[in-house]
Amino acid sequence: MMNSKQIIDELKKLSAESARETWRKMGMDTTNLLGVELTKLKALAKKVGRNHELAVELWNTGIHDARILAALIEEPKKFSPEQAEAWIGESDFWDLSDQLCIQTVAKTDFAEEKMKEHRILEGFALWNPVTGRVEFHAYNFEADFLFKGEYTLLEKDKLQRTYEVYYPNDHEHAKRGYPVIKFRETYTLRDPDTIDLNIIYYNKKDNRWDLWGDSGNFVMVRRKSK
Repeated sequence: MMNSKQIIDELKKLSAESARETWRKMGMDTTNLLGVELTKLKALAKKVGRNHELAVELWNTGIHDARILAALIEEPKKFSPEQAEAWIGESDFWDLSDQLCIQTVAKTDFAEEKMKEHRILEGFALWNPVTGRVEFHAYNFEADFLFKGEYTLLEKDKLQRTYEVYYPNDHEHAKRGYPVIKFRETYTLRDPDTIDLNIIYYNKKDNRWDLWGDSGNFVMVRRKSK
């Protein structure tokens, strides 16, 4: 059986700088990222098998790829609510959160309880070969909103997300005659650590696109890994 050091050495062999660059452009702090594709991580997880002690060792390395592998090989029956709370809190990007919740937390006896505590959005995204875009559907359990839209790559460092928000009948927007509002968000990578975000919405009353709120422009600074 492989130990944690041997696994880290294997992950380094499987890593690719191109993968690191892709995640960097998506806003990830790649300081602790080796750059191993998920398909390769899953193949390695299958080879290693479920192992609680090894999963804990891999998680404690702080290496992003190793933490995803830890989520893939963790034993749900030995995974405690306290450990789940700690790992969820230390997950610093959505790809890690996804695998942790899907591969480990969802398979525990306390899964439903934890999902109620942490669930905000649930949905899916799919590549549409006809439009050449990524389309997504999501539901916000906290606010009772339904989202439907698509992603479009405008330029090398610019991504646009266009979507509609369907509000419940008792929401203030619905009461004012706007049960559905269309939004457009543009993300521009300004530098390795900063993303400019512009949010506009379609004003049906005046038949035009307007800034959302006082200003539709925000600056997002990437959260650093501990």
